[in-house]
Amino acid sequence: MADFNGVWLVKLFGPNQNVFGEGIVVLRDGLVHGGDHRFFYEGTYECLGEGNIKAKLKITKYSRAKFTLFGSCGSAEMVEYTLPLEGTDEGKSIIHLSGCAVGNEGLAVEAELQRWSPS
Repeated sequence: MADFNGVWLVKLFGPNQNVFGEGIVVLRDGLVHGGDHRFFYEGTYECLGEGNIKAKLKITKYSRAKFTLFGSCGSAEMVEYTLPLEGTDEGKSIIHLSGCAVGNEGLAVEAELQRWSPS
């Protein structure tokens, strides 16, 4: 099993492949904790072998920002949601993941994680 424990920089890409946000996550023994200037992330990850990774995150908005990747101001905005992700690692220093928020499957999200420091 690959050792992904450590601090990772995260870049989030929206539907047009534009960088929409950046944050930090800590991966430790199958757990994920982190966030950015709008959201707190917590969840789990597992290595499936051959460089494949699966994660399930609970994303909670804590900011009053009016526009986010998952909605704009108003009652339709998602304040908390589940985000299942799947992807691959590239030599234990870069991870690429993609997925769609449960309840908003029309919105694809891609993430690139770069190792900042090991555990």
